[in-house]
Amino acid sequence: MASIDHTDSTYRDVASFVSTVVNRSLDQRFVDREILKMPIWKDLCDLNAVGIIGYSMGAFGALRTLGAGLEENDVVKRYFGRFTSMIVAKPSDEPDPLFKAAVLFAPWGGAVGTSPTGVWNKESLAKINVPTLWIAGSQDDVAGYRGIVNLFESAVDSKRYLLT
Repeated sequence: MASIDHTDSTYRDVASFVSTVVNRSLDQRFVDREILKMPIWKDLCDLNAVGIIGYSMGAFGALRTLGAGLEENDVVKRYFGRFTSMIVAKPSDEPDPLFKAAVLFAPWGGAVGTSPTGVWNKESLAKINVPTLWIAGSQDDVAGYRGIVNLFESAVDSKRYLLT
């Protein structure tokens, strides 16, 4: 198990929200692969059973790692500017094959904007194809309970469970 101190996204160095959105999934993919290359893990890890767990922006990153992308709309373009093309859903996007399951605590972004899936592209959420456990608080005033449920309901190709 690893916990990543994402640059620009810790209490010590909180900076750019754009950096968090753009880099979270990239950090997850990189760190997990580097850890699994370490000799100490050779006999301890089953590469066919690697999971990802994230809370809030960590769950946001996990959704991106699992193949979901953002909607290319005015909200996303306004907030992420020149980085929009890096985070919007593309037909070529695929789930990272390393990850075989996910636990998503209050993934962010489902309650941002006017669409039922917030900033997320609904079709790309359907690309998530690994088992997922979604955990949401019914009174969540940051990620928004209804937004989380809409994301959960859109992940139609995932064997999924919602714990409220």
